[in-house]
Amino acid sequence: MEVIATLLFSGDGRYPRRRSAGHRHRRAGNGLHRGDRLIHQPLRLAGKVFDSKKGQLKNRILPFGLNAIIAKVYKGPSWLDGNECIVLDYSETSFAAHWIRDEIRQIGVGLYLGKVYWDRTRLIDFALKF
Repeated sequence: MEVIATLLFSGDGRYPRRRSAGHRHRRAGNGLHRGDRLIHQPLRLAGKVFDSKKGQLKNRILPFGLNAIIAKVYKGPSWLDGNECIVLDYSETSFAAHWIRDEIRQIGVGLYLGKVYWDRTRLIDFALKF
């Protein structure tokens, strides 16, 4: 399964634009990780709003889509395979999520596959559709 995830996580490096709908997926055999319980469930992450001019995004949380939890957005090497990805870095912008790093790659028209890391431990996968 990891080979398939690595192959799917190979995009063209384009930055997403506008608002996305988000869907999270637990990794097979990973169970419900502490990070998922602490962050995703209570906040009910509902997608992301990208601002390519500012190089940042805001996560949409709660059922009514409050824009919160800011991240810096830039291209960098993936912790999964070392190849270029789009990094969503919360380390300097969020007290609540400073240990979280998301990585995304475009895998289809308007579709991005993402990985969430807590420090360097991979937690969950997610998809963003624009």
